[in-house]
Amino acid sequence: MEARTNGALREVLAGAPERVRSWNSNGSSIDVTRNHLGLLDLSQYMLSSEEVFTYLKTHARHGSWFAGQLPPILEDLTDARNRAAHGLEVTWQEVSSWRARLLGVGCHGYLVQLGSVARV
Repeated sequence: MEARTNGALREVLAGAPERVRSWNSNGSSIDVTRNHLGLLDLSQYMLSSEEVFTYLKTHARHGSWFAGQLPPILEDLTDARNRAAHGLEVTWQEVSSWRARLLGVGCHGYLVQLGSVARV
């Protein structure tokens, strides 16, 4: 999810004004098209301003999903991944549910949806 979201973001932001591509990360201004962002950073950037949200929504195929629904998904995935990475309990049901949602088992998978995001 992280790599694919970074790729989609770079594609959608190709040609975007610098003020849209720039984001303050840990006190430093970075160009998000030239840096790999983690899951939580991706979500925070996508929700960082009305200008970023509107640009993503209007310049991406399936922009409403990409700009509006994906950031909370990334935040939830970050929470589950971080708990697992730090030895905290993640239930089999939670892992199975994330797998199904990511891959599209019984639903339209998040990775499939990300694959259809492109610059319009």
